[in-house]
Amino acid sequence: MYNLKYTWKMVKPLIPLTILLIWAILFEDRIWDNWSTKEPLKRFQHGDLQWEYEMDPVLANEKYKFKMVQFEGRVTGTRNDTIELDGTLICKLDPSQSVGSSGVSDMELVNMKGRIIGYDQEKKQVRIDHGFLFQETTDPNDQDLYLRKDQKQDPR
Repeated sequence: MYNLKYTWKMVKPLIPLTILLIWAILFEDRIWDNWSTKEPLKRFQHGDLQWEYEMDPVLANEKYKFKMVQFEGRVTGTRNDTIELDGTLICKLDPSQSVGSSGVSDMELVNMKGRIIGYDQEKKQVRIDHGFLFQETTDPNDQDLYLRKDQKQDPR
């Protein structure tokens, strides 16, 4: 009888942990977002995202902070898992991608999407995480990647 009481005291705290583990496994897709399939809120052409943050950083943060956006820019630097575009967009790539395997070179025009996490007013840099590089297209009129200024999506 003593062993049964002692065993129950050891097993009892494991029950809530087991339930939590099962719940996390069943609802994993609702707990953690799949950033690669998330649609961008807005698509920006070269320089437009930086321009919006320079004009009114507070309003731009209200509209885009923690939202997925698509943008393009010229690569000015690369480090391990980070790409710097136009000297003002610092984009940390998603763990599923890497700078080395993507074949990105300096001064190359790239199109990518990512989640904006903030703006540094002193350095005038937009910080982005969960960045995904798009395959380059030779047709700049491709509607999936490029939109003319009069066709930009309204963020509402």
